[in-house]
Amino acid sequence: MPLSDEITAVIVHAARHGWLIATPHRIVAGWGEAHDVPQYEGHIGFVSSSFDGNLTVVYPLTTVSIDASGAQYFGAGDAVDDSAHAPLPSITVTSNSADSYRDHVSAALQRVNSGQLEKIVVARPFDAESSAPVDEGSVALALRAIEPSATIYAFPTASGARFIGASPELLLEQRGAHIRMQPLAGTAPRGHEDSLLGSAKDRHEHAVMIENVTERLAERGIPVTVGPLGFRELSSVVHLATVLTGELPHELRDPCDIVSIVHPTAAVAGIPLAAARAAILELEAESRDMYAGAVGWIQGDENAQWWVAIRGLTVMGTHLRFWAGAGIVTGSTPDSELAETELKFRSVAKIFPLSA
Repeated sequence: MPLSDEITAVIVHAARHGWLIATPHRIVAGWGEAHDVPQYEGHIGFVSSSFDGNLTVVYPLTTVSIDASGAQYFGAGDAVDDSAHAPLPSITVTSNSADSYRDHVSAALQRVNSGQLEKIVVARPFDAESSAPVDEGSVALALRAIEPSATIYAFPTASGARFIGASPELLLEQRGAHIRMQPLAGTAPRGHEDSLLGSAKDRHEHAVMIENVTERLAERGIPVTVGPLGFRELSSVVHLATVLTGELPHELRDPCDIVSIVHPTAAVAGIPLAAARAAILELEAESRDMYAGAVGWIQGDENAQWWVAIRGLTVMGTHLRFWAGAGIVTGSTPDSELAETELKFRSVAKIFPLSA
């Protein structure tokens, strides 16, 4: 979808002051006083879930949906007309936890090799300071420019920061009884598709994740059709990807109930889920908060889109925190997983000029 002045203004305003989900084909945004129940017919709610599963649903005073048919505004507000935004300042990375990350991966591998875990995703934060306060609207536009096929999201956090990112991973799309997912696992630099497809470690990591998702849905009586193995290409990286589709029974169509079945997936947590989450709490010194959570929108009782909250950063004035993780399975090494997290960090941080 081309960035008209109206779309640019909506993205900038929502990224600064409200809630934003901007796919390549549809912009859903909201701002203004929020309520925890719908205020009128057609009202769009915005949903966010932390990695730990703490779910928040809000209904902003003003919501807007823009697609090829035009813009539809709901609520008390009018269209915004201020699309001005500031250039992004340079940043200096102040902490990247590289040494401790190698130790965490080694500890995780011991649990994998001993049979305690089949897979675990170990993440690390990258802290940075900017030379001037960061404009959240500029971050959203810059991410959309470098990752036009990703979904740009922006949400407030409980600490008062803004969480902004460009997610490549569709967690769950629901249209009535029909659901669609596209889990990602297995990563390589862009242009290395052949080596990714030939990597036994990456194919194994992807296969156990797909098996885990389909089993979790099957346990609730939701049959799933598994599509062919493919790729999800981004500007800096490429992932192995598989599309899953399914049909929901009538009693299981509440969007928040459905997402609780699949979140967090093995792509951001591990297998078995409970043991992996316990190990993550032990190995990672910092709380993930919204990183690797779920973000999206709901409209009515049976329509929703959820995205995995990765490739993002928290913004609070001049302080930034990025996150990146890697899946640890048999065949992983501390150095290879460290390199993968560096690649994922740079895929987002490259929107900023980097100070020496």
